[in-house]
Amino acid sequence: MSFVNSDFLPSIGGCILPLIGRRPIIRTNGDDCLRALHRHCKLTDNHLQANRYLIGERVTIADFFMVGMLTGSFMVFHKVFHADYSFMTRWFYDVYNMPMYREIAGDLRLLDLPFPTLPAEEDDLTQEKKQVETRQATTTAADGDDTTQEKKQVEMRQETTAAA
Repeated sequence: MSFVNSDFLPSIGGCILPLIGRRPIIRTNGDDCLRALHRHCKLTDNHLQANRYLIGERVTIADFFMVGMLTGSFMVFHKVFHADYSFMTRWFYDVYNMPMYREIAGDLRLLDLPFPTLPAEEDDLTQEKKQVETRQATTTAADGDDTTQEKKQVEMRQETTAAA
């Protein structure tokens, strides 16, 4: 239950709040929130691939709690969750549609909002080279030799990787 509160919920908020015109409270970078959301969904999906519920083969308060916390994200991101996280989606609807839960929660209203996307991912070496160049731009002239050395090391790794 702590996982959904401390990890899942902040990333969900960071993805949903900008869609409704509000500034994210916890994280400032929307891409960071989206990456975290995908990471948490994948972790949950992998766990539910081998388990029917969060804790074994019987529904527990943890399942009801997590479904309650994820309901808003399923309302907004149901298409992506269905396509990319099938085990998590199956589990969510299994728990949500239990009479004792559905009686209180009511019908799930699915929204048709766009799912945020990440910019094209760059490989690690390109990102590392950009970081070195950024550091080089912000360092003083006295530190220039060290930065140039770092840049050469990154370029050598890129050449080695490209040759392999």
